[in-house]
Amino acid sequence: MLQKAGSVCVRVDGSGILDKFSLIKLFFWKKRIIWEVHGFPEENHKAHVDRSRRLLSAKINFRRKALSLFVSKYLFVTKELEKFSRQKLLPRESVIINNFFPSILFPKKTSIPLSENLLTEHVPNKERVFKVVWTGNAKLSWQGLSILEKVAKKIYRVDPTITFIVAGLESLERFSWTKNIISLGFLDKKASLDLVSSCDVGLALYTKPPHTPFYFSPLKVLDYMVLKKPIIATNFRTVRGLVGGLDNALITNNEVSDIVRKVILLKRNNKLRKKLRENAYSEVRKRHNGSEAIILYRAVFH
Repeated sequence: MLQKAGSVCVRVDGSGILDKFSLIKLFFWKKRIIWEVHGFPEENHKAHVDRSRRLLSAKINFRRKALSLFVSKYLFVTKELEKFSRQKLLPRESVIINNFFPSILFPKKTSIPLSENLLTEHVPNKERVFKVVWTGNAKLSWQGLSILEKVAKKIYRVDPTITFIVAGLESLERFSWTKNIISLGFLDKKASLDLVSSCDVGLALYTKPPHTPFYFSPLKVLDYMVLKKPIIATNFRTVRGLVGGLDNALITNNEVSDIVRKVILLKRNNKLRKKLRENAYSEVRKRHNGSEAIILYRAVFH
């Protein structure tokens, strides 16, 4: 929570924990309450078919809408989130400030300074292996790991040197197929960036539950972009909004054969890999630069 220039900024995300701080308006009525909206509770649920969880989401969203009565302005991280929020919040003035990276992550010639390579002890002959990385929270059912397993199994018959590296999964017990899948468990942010930097392609697959539609902002896509990794991502509007166009990533409809074809294409076509990573890096540097975000934040709070 940030307090400055007569304003109180409250981060509003899927946890719903900080929403109640908006009640400070009752005691300091001259304060402006500004919500920085990052998401809604349904995004955090492991199983969206669970009726009790859907009811809990509805309860938190109802409380959030009531608390938005005290809000003067909203900050959103994307235009898509602003549109999604209209049905869940009372109408107020809003500003969009994209998720951003500190300027230090955009050096002129070199990449991000990273820790020791995580793959050394896990991938024998790693230089001879084409590495496809998946990072995220495997506890969330919409992360698309079931698709990854099917892709790995099918691609193994074509090219066994293509290996899938997973971070965010405690073990491989979730998979029935593990010949070309390696799990590195849960990693902190620095280690996760190190892993992505060491791989060849970033995989961002998602499956939205039909019973509980929700907005989500897949931040690992931005990690892939800033580390200049070619991306294969599910064709959702929020994903397209992050990558910034079809020239910056390969978009898939989640069909296994289509993803397999795109992975093999990227392995064999170095020119395409270079084009995608350079385009994506240029896009993320242009739209997600921390220096520009600071200017926008100052304008909001002054």
